[in-house]
Amino acid sequence: MLLSPNEAAAPAEPAPTESAPAAPDDPSLLERQAARAVIAASAALFVVLLLLLPARFQGSDEAKYLGIGLNVLRGHGAVTVYGGFFEPHSPLWLAIMAAPRAWFGLDAYAWAHLLNVASAGAVLLLGAVLGWRIRPAAGALTAVSVLAFPYVFDLSRRVGLDMPVALLTLGYLFVGWAAVRRGSVRLAIAAGAVFAVGFLVKETILPFVPVPFFAGLVWGRPASSIARTAAWTLLVAAVGTSWWWVLFAAETGRVYRVGTPAITLVPLGAGVLLAVALGLGWERIAAGIRRWSARETSAGRYGLDGRTAGWLLAVLWTLALTVFFSRTRELLGHGLFDPGQFGYYVGAWFDQMLPIVAVGGIGAAIDLASRVFAGRRPGPPVDDLWLASLCGLPLILLVVGVGDTPRHYVAQLVMLAVIGSGGWIWLIERAVERPTAARMTALIVAAAAAALVLAPLVLGRRLLLAGAGVVVVACIVGAVAIARRADWRARSGPWLRRGGASALVVALAFVIGAGSLLARTTGTHQEASSDAAKAQAIATLAGWLRANMAPGSTIAFGSALGFENAVEVQDTFRVVQVRDATDILFSPTAPLGVVRQGRPPAGDWVTLDALSRTATTFTGYEAAPLIEGLRRSGADAWVLVTADEE
Repeated sequence: MLLSPNEAAAPAEPAPTESAPAAPDDPSLLERQAARAVIAASAALFVVLLLLLPARFQGSDEAKYLGIGLNVLRGHGAVTVYGGFFEPHSPLWLAIMAAPRAWFGLDAYAWAHLLNVASAGAVLLLGAVLGWRIRPAAGALTAVSVLAFPYVFDLSRRVGLDMPVALLTLGYLFVGWAAVRRGSVRLAIAAGAVFAVGFLVKETILPFVPVPFFAGLVWGRPASSIARTAAWTLLVAAVGTSWWWVLFAAETGRVYRVGTPAITLVPLGAGVLLAVALGLGWERIAAGIRRWSARETSAGRYGLDGRTAGWLLAVLWTLALTVFFSRTRELLGHGLFDPGQFGYYVGAWFDQMLPIVAVGGIGAAIDLASRVFAGRRPGPPVDDLWLASLCGLPLILLVVGVGDTPRHYVAQLVMLAVIGSGGWIWLIERAVERPTAARMTALIVAAAAAALVLAPLVLGRRLLLAGAGVVVVACIVGAVAIARRADWRARSGPWLRRGGASALVVALAFVIGAGSLLARTTGTHQEASSDAAKAQAIATLAGWLRANMAPGSTIAFGSALGFENAVEVQDTFRVVQVRDATDILFSPTAPLGVVRQGRPPAGDWVTLDALSRTATTFTGYEAAPLIEGLRRSGADAWVLVTADEE
């Protein structure tokens, strides 16, 4: 049975007695049965297809992670195959990924793929659980949205760390909300542990750290209970991640992701300890202040209730993150709000986001409109997700600004799908309950917008078009049959209002979502050919190097397929990297129209190419720095792979 933190904390409802049995067509029973079936079918189809289809070929990041993980397990430290300390993430996931190869000689990529499949299935189920808090039908519609989400399915076939960290992010929020609602120390410790693991895997979980506690203020939980829960969560998270903060400071002389000198880690740590002490002693401290002042000190005295305080803190946290992220060097001076980059990014990724836009985007708009025009108050199950989405927004802006892929904000997309699913179910049920002109117009407009968004998924796919045609014909036949039978018409209205509408919606959504996924999985020949070409190129190069270069020779690699090649020959050769420049900007006054950020114009470019997923940034090699880099590396051979994509 799917339970939310709200349900788990509430007293159990009395079981139906023999004198008042639950009716077979009881709306909650019908809706729950249909929702459970759709969630189970979605999860099963999702995982089975992921297991049947081959994993996508590893990319540069995954090969880099494997090399670092092998070095960690061999006692060489968190360094890449080229010998540099790896700064972006802690080596936790990297060591987990490399363990089968380091210890047993097994395929590390296959192991990482299994972890991704398991994480993806769990993300689908956890999204369904979060939706179930709103309505069972919303949970089922969320599961179908994830099932039909092309980008998430493709990401789950890879061997990176993004699906595991999405699971850990959603898991932290779920456990954290339960801990705050119950005031449970044990759950707070569990939330801290989940956060610590998530942060060590990938720090994109950081924006969500205060969300459960902001939510507690919005719910009206006692400040002392929230402070105690937050203190235990913070203490466990700090202890669990402390080794990485210390290691990073020792290796780089800086504080991880903050950039201040390493010595500032001491006052930062002292601040964390002070916050923990204040949280654990909040009740005594507040009592002492009240005795000293002899007057009420609650927020209510100053006209600030818990709900306002929670949302105000969330806004301030979001603004602070936005300012912090806007200073990152990866933006190359463009800022977080570059209209050209926004337009380019949307054009590049919109086709991959269609189900989330249709369900999450339009449904979220319905949710907001229902609050304004219908006075709807869905409560914590939806408000919690809006609060988390607000805190996660700066990370999305950063990813868009630097032109990175949506893999960094999968958790936010799942939460949007949950919010939107609740909005859709509400609108459909209101229209069925009392089909006024305003309600029917709103439903027709929303459905038409969703159809326009989803049209590209159907057009050009004969199998999906045929399936959609069958569904439409079946709906028409059913409607005509009901219209011709007076007794059917009399029963259909009450049945729809007692949960039949929700059951039909989630069943129809599953048919469409499953059909879309099956249609896409039959067209993977091009990507399979690309993956096979990469695998062949790496195998050919490794064989050539071993046959023609003496063991111990220095081999220099470029960026394209550099880590993928180097990790396969690092045990035979000394490998180094001579990277291309990735901070080349358009300049109409410079030779060839480009210039490196903060450097004088150069005219000796050997190669130039557009930097992937950016509108005005380029990558390439200058002749003089390239020659100097090769000489300094002592390379006996330089391997440069040129291709349209890695």
